[in-house]
Amino acid sequence: MRRGVASPAGRRTLQRFFSTFPAGLPGLGLLLLRGTVGILLVAHGIAHLATTEDASLGACGLALVAIPSGGALVLGLLTPAACTLAALSVLGAMAKHAFGVKTCFLPEGSLTLTLLGVIATALMMLGPGAFSLDARLFGRREIVVPLRREPPFPE
Repeated sequence: MRRGVASPAGRRTLQRFFSTFPAGLPGLGLLLLRGTVGILLVAHGIAHLATTEDASLGACGLALVAIPSGGALVLGLLTPAACTLAALSVLGAMAKHAFGVKTCFLPEGSLTLTLLGVIATALMMLGPGAFSLDARLFGRREIVVPLRREPPFPE
């Protein structure tokens, strides 16, 4: 059995994606990145669904993918999957923008969309950090073995 992977039942399989869940300033930096990308995705997904500027099925689908993936990013829940969905929704918005379709799903401008996609992809590779639900649910555990006060064998 490989180190960091739980029993064959696979209860803690997310651990093998990331070697550590950094705390301190690196963990705070990951929280800041996750929060920024997540809040932007949720806010613009809701704004798109609230307006009828672009009511096509593709644009509404992108918004419906962005809202839960952005929420999961803010919480740090299932970060690899949430980052993948976030990057795909940003890629879809970039494709709509490249073909000249005006959308309020994400901020206009290919530079903004590119940065959001790159940050989501980097977060997918770096992991959620210690300040996340992933670290709480799937992070490393410390096992404390109490010292025995009695000798193991009678004398």
